[in-house]
Amino acid sequence: MTKIRRYTIPSAAALVVAAGLGLATAPAQAAAVVRYFNGTSFGTTPLTLTQLFTSGAFIEIDEDGNGIFDKRFRNWVNSTNDPFTPILSSGVTVTGFGSALSAGLQYDLTNFSRTGTGLLSLAATLSYTAEAIDPDDFKISGVKLDLTDATATGGSSNGAAIDDMYDAFIPPNNNVSQSSTTPSVLTDSTSGPLVSQVNVMTQLGIFASGMGSKTVAIRQFKQTFSQVVIPEPGTVVGLLAVGGLGLAMKRRQKDN
Repeated sequence: MTKIRRYTIPSAAALVVAAGLGLATAPAQAAAVVRYFNGTSFGTTPLTLTQLFTSGAFIEIDEDGNGIFDKRFRNWVNSTNDPFTPILSSGVTVTGFGSALSAGLQYDLTNFSRTGTGLLSLAATLSYTAEAIDPDDFKISGVKLDLTDATATGGSSNGAAIDDMYDAFIPPNNNVSQSSTTPSVLTDSTSGPLVSQVNVMTQLGIFASGMGSKTVAIRQFKQTFSQVVIPEPGTVVGLLAVGGLGLAMKRRQKDN
């Protein structure tokens, strides 16, 4: 009976306090909501890179479907060194996705490919800004890069590489760079100080060389941004109160 009293009573008291602070277990979250702005009007249909390169275009994501948009991806810029050609960028569809404390972009490429007998290579670069819409409530804490569908076959040497650079994350974690001689899936991630926005530059490259027929293609990659909740001052005080209550009960039990 002593053991039951020792563990049950503090848990019940903590639950009562937590419920009063709004910290009790929440119901299952709703699906993420994504809206797309093509520079002129809002819509629910994913945008192409051509549309996103239009001044003022952006993608916003309500990660937990609570009616508040948490992340915005904006200020899309086509590179001057390795630009997406108009034909290529119109064949890249960008779709937003999200879940609790996480949101990102999926790129589906329909014509980033080439087949032939000579040296084959493709390269392109783009940049944009990812931001927490309300930085007082959320901060971006990390980024994950996934190359999920790529092919480089034939010849004697082939491979693919994707490089993400983030201005807000200080060295040595400001670069996500992965390459492979047998590309199919590449994954890397980085994290840094909590920030309200991150400027991202993404570079894609794929090649195949040597004799014979060869094919190179990147068909899909994803970028996922994680974030943390910035607690309100009142919540911090409440959490300290709960912790203090627990310590007091443990001390009392020990004395008894």
